[in-house]
Parts: sequence; structure tokens; C-alpha cells
Amino acid sequence: RLAREKAATVGELVEADAIVIGADTTIDIDGVILAQPVDALDARRMLKLLSARSHRVHTGVAIFHQGQVRSCVVTTLVTCEPITDALVDWYIETDEWQGKAGSYAIQGLGGTLVQGIRGSMSNVVGLPLTETAGLLRDAGLEIAAIPSEI
Repeated sequence: RLAREKAATVGELVEADAIVIGADTTIDIDGVILAQPVDALDARRMLKLLSARSHRVHTGVAIFHQGQVRSCVVTTLVTCEPITDALVDWYIETDEWQGKAGSYAIQGLGGTLVQGIRGSMSNVVGLPLTETAGLLRDAGLEIAAIPSEI
């Protein structure tokens, strides 16, 4: 829903031929949604909750083009290492957790907290590339680097 709203809101402000991509990522652990932390204490709580457990990363992606919105949700399973208090202290000090759903960035130092993933790595980063390319193709848009027959 948020990705669709982001894309449509911006899409209404730009030229008709513009292509707008909206995305929103959240973390789901045992049905509890972990959004962006409000402060370091909240980030610490989230990281300890993720410690030595698996969670799902959901990213909604939407393409707005010529008044139409196409969208999908991609889910990846992520398993974290056991996160000790010392590791949490170190990671909180990096400030990398700020503005990150679930309080970590897998593409940065937060990758040291992750034991493994099942699914799309680009989804965990925040924009599932394969699915985004598919939405663009479904909208009849060419992707310069990818031949149309693929």
C-alpha cells in the first residue's frame, strides 16, 4: 500500500510519460512488524529480537506510468547470527541503523549480523530488482540493459 501511494503521489506531479518507482520495506518477525527505529534504544530492542532468529523482509514495489499503477510484494527470509550485547553496542555506535527497517542494513556493516538469506538479496536492500524489472516490462517499458526477449 505504501509503495503504491508513494508512486502515485509523485506520479501525479510529473509529466505523463514519466516513470515513477515507489518502494517500502518492512520487517516481520512472528507477525510483529518492525519499521524504522525511533531511537537507539528502539534499535537495540529490535536487534536483540532478531538475534539468532529468522524473520521476513517484505518490500512493496510500485510502478506509476501514464496514470496506471502496477505493484507487487516480495518477501525474503533472513536469519541473523546470535547478536551479543557487545555486537549491538558496536553496531549502534555506527549509526547505520538509523532510518532502516528492523534497525540494520544488510548492504553495510549490518551484513555482519546476518547468517543467511533465502530469496532476493536486492529485496533486503530495499528494491527487488528482478520483480521491479518485471513490473516495468508488464507496463510495456523497455529496460535498456536487458534485451526484451529475456
